Amino acid sequence: MRSDRIWMYNRRHHSRKGLNDEFVAGVDQFIGYVLFEKNLGSNGQIRCPCLRCDNRKFIDVEIVKDHLYRHGFVPDYYQWIWHGEPFLHHDDIERVGIENDARVDVDNVERVVGVEVDEPNLYRTMILDAAVTNTASNAQFET
Repeated sequence: MRSDRIWMYNRRHHSRKGLNDEFVAGVDQFIGYVLFEKNLGSNGQIRCPCLRCDNRKFIDVEIVKDHLYRHGFVPDYYQWIWHGEPFLHHDDIERVGIENDARVDVDNVERVVGVEVDEPNLYRTMILDAAVTNTASNAQFET
């Protein structure tokens, strides 16, 4: 969980009616990120991460804001993977060094192999492990 995104689930004030100011500012930050990343669907619409739409519907930005104000974010959406933010599994954040300081670019392996993964799985792990082994073997021949 990203501690800088706690605001996503603190929508309402506890002691009074209305939206929490931090939540409103965070929604603006989220919308700004999506527009900056140009992660738009057809007609300039974006996926709605509200509790009801669950990132399944593409709708206008202003309606997304309204949905977030009314319903809040879908649970545990701290990484905005449906809105252009790369998925990082804790193992992907920093790969263990291999012979000759060769490193595997996880995104490049996924692009070359043609596997697009939202969640880590056994197939992805096997591909990455094979790439690490292959990179280390090739590094021996390059020296």
